[in-house]
Amino acid sequence: MNEDTLCPPIPGRVDYIHYIAELLGASDPTTNLANTQPKITLLDIGNDGLEYLLKPLKTNKQNSSLIFTEKGAMNIANIYLTIFLSFALGVVAQEKGGGEIKEKTVSAFVCDHRYGAQATWSQGTDTSQLKSFWWAEACAFRENLALTVFDNPFSAGHNNVPVSERREAARSGRLGFQLYFTTDRWANPQTGKFEIIPDYYGKVWTQKAVAAGFTVIAGEAKRSRFPNHGQQMFDSSNGLYGYDVKNGKQGRKDVFTPLLKYETNWLAKNFSPCSVAAYRNGQTGASYAMPRHLLGARNSGHTGELSYGRSAQDKKLLGVGRYPDLTLANTASMELTTRAGDIDASREAVMARCRELLEQAIATRGWYRDFNHWHTSPRFGLSLEQFLADQRKTIKDADVVSLDFGQALQHKFLRDISTVAVHEADTGIQLDVTFCNSRNLPLSVFQIPLSVGVNLAGTRFSGQDLASPEGCPIRRLAKDQFVVDVPFAGHEGMVTVHLQPTSVANYMDLEQPSVVQSVSRDGQLLVQTDKPTRLVVFASPAGKGIRGVRAVARSHKLSSTHTISLKLKAGEVLYVGAITQWKQSVLVGPLPLK
Repeated sequence: MNEDTLCPPIPGRVDYIHYIAELLGASDPTTNLANTQPKITLLDIGNDGLEYLLKPLKTNKQNSSLIFTEKGAMNIANIYLTIFLSFALGVVAQEKGGGEIKEKTVSAFVCDHRYGAQATWSQGTDTSQLKSFWWAEACAFRENLALTVFDNPFSAGHNNVPVSERREAARSGRLGFQLYFTTDRWANPQTGKFEIIPDYYGKVWTQKAVAAGFTVIAGEAKRSRFPNHGQQMFDSSNGLYGYDVKNGKQGRKDVFTPLLKYETNWLAKNFSPCSVAAYRNGQTGASYAMPRHLLGARNSGHTGELSYGRSAQDKKLLGVGRYPDLTLANTASMELTTRAGDIDASREAVMARCRELLEQAIATRGWYRDFNHWHTSPRFGLSLEQFLADQRKTIKDADVVSLDFGQALQHKFLRDISTVAVHEADTGIQLDVTFCNSRNLPLSVFQIPLSVGVNLAGTRFSGQDLASPEGCPIRRLAKDQFVVDVPFAGHEGMVTVHLQPTSVANYMDLEQPSVVQSVSRDGQLLVQTDKPTRLVVFASPAGKGIRGVRAVARSHKLSSTHTISLKLKAGEVLYVGAITQWKQSVLVGPLPLK
């Protein structure tokens, strides 16, 4: 902090300006404040943002006064200059216009959800098995929904889709990849290898655990899936490993961090940097260390807690439910997923439960998320295909954005650490977004921009289209209602975005694409879409539907025309998935071969 600065920037400080404006009645300039409001005196410590305090103050000149405190001759001079310009320019404007200015100023705000949506929807699994991976991807294309695969470098073998093909699926853009943390492994302190924790799945301690440093007796009974990182490992090794959660004490040897870094580096190398995790076996003992590396984690609860909704402690805040899984105090989300298809109930009961939770999320501007083992679907009579179709039907025309778990949490936390100020000029609008990491978040994991809403209604820019000279994408919600993608550079500070009136608008297109033509002949497939898309071509035995699909070709270039060479098996039919740069998708088929 500079010597000339009284205090560091305060997160959310712009909100205090709005509170003052409401207190002074600035929202209703027709009110006779002299007759309705008591005398108010404001004390401003430090003149940063002084011009914003003066604006509401001028609406109640008779009943209010403002006391400023500042240090340093230059800062004090700035106070006098700001006051003079504010009131002098106000008088000039009134004289020129013949009275009070009725024109509103542009307003800007941080959106609750990405793209200014009403709610967020996510769904995920923790395997990449051959019998379900491509089926789930095809379902996601058809229902225009984003799915998440929690993955790790140890998910291999003949039952799994090869990593190279998982990478291709990630490039197509319908599936996102996050970390499936292997709670049953550790960084062996003697060899440095990432191995299964000694005796973890056994029911009796052996000499192997004793030799590894655990203070146990060989031959004694133990429970399976034990010990886990954290308190269990600390107690079982007399403080050599793990973490004493009760007293905040780290074990003498760290067998957790090298494993986590190995797994997260693998995700970053093969897909993209991850920002959330899921725990294998539902064991959350490592949650003590996750906040230093990730934004949060999910677990295997199934009662549908909507922790992305309104806070019970503060109705103005989002993100704190009964289980504070989205805070640094506990990054393991407990009861918040529906686990559709895993609940031991009838298909009708499970569908009704999932439908109810989704409707609640939309109504409360919350985050609906589901976890489903794709490889065991259908289970209890409900298949992933049926579930996703019913979810899309329930969403209907609601403005719900579908994101993978990581992107949903990224936007939630970007929203929490940012404040927005808006300035008007003759040439357009300036948005100043300040990011202040008051929560000590791992900022390097953020990969998406922040959505900021802009309202032009009643302003001199009303009715005009907007463009950003910096190239920031803009979504037009309605007349005078816009959402701007403000980039986040991975560190604290201010990001400035300019918005200017334009006659050539180029907005985000969040409408689904259409496949205009698809013709297959002599091993070639020609596909034309109504807008630039990436393509995935699936093949399935005739009569099997998409349950039997496999990905046979992909085109990662955004284009409206695709020509793809195919090698198919006899009797197969084709399905084509198309997805835009804004992750809007469609699936068409079956297409007969010629």
